[in-house]
Amino acid sequence: MSDVKTTEPVVSTPTSSAEGEKPIVDTRTYTSDFVEKMKKEKENWRTKAMAFEDEKKKLEESELLRQQRFQEHSEIKTKEAKEWQEKYSKLQADLITSKKTIKVKEELAKLGAKPEHINELVRLVNYENIKYDTDTDAVYGFDVEARVLQEKLTPLFGSSGPRVDHGAPGGTVSKLTYDEWMKLPIKEKTKRLNEVMN
Repeated sequence: MSDVKTTEPVVSTPTSSAEGEKPIVDTRTYTSDFVEKMKKEKENWRTKAMAFEDEKKKLEESELLRQQRFQEHSEIKTKEAKEWQEKYSKLQADLITSKKTIKVKEELAKLGAKPEHINELVRLVNYENIKYDTDTDAVYGFDVEARVLQEKLTPLFGSSGPRVDHGAPGGTVSKLTYDEWMKLPIKEKTKRLNEVMN
């Protein structure tokens, strides 16, 4: 009977400590094979638990890494979207400015601006006074800006013939230079512009 192993009696006390109760004593005996089997099983379960903990840790690290990559990817895409939005906005603004410029150039040509001076005149335009309606694709105020340039820079505009001095008796023909035009009082300029436009 060498394979039978007797264990020491195990004393366990009941959870309630009522008076008069006696402790429970486990007097069972186990074979050494059974004890070895239990030790191996305990070791096996401990190894499985450690493997499970390792796998859990790896999954958590993998998930954290995946989240970091997703965050980085998200930040890159957000930055790219912002850059494209800025490019689109700039292109949209350039397109609107281009449409305004075309209208101003056409109006300057109608008003008789010399072709070699049109590009110079366009640079002097106050584009804030010219409005663009995105719904109707219409440009407003370009004609007023062109007339302002014509008034201020008359020598850069060609003439279709001699100018008539409407203030002179009998409507005599006279030409005004830019300096002469600039020296005229505002009332006189306004009067002359109204006569020419009407």
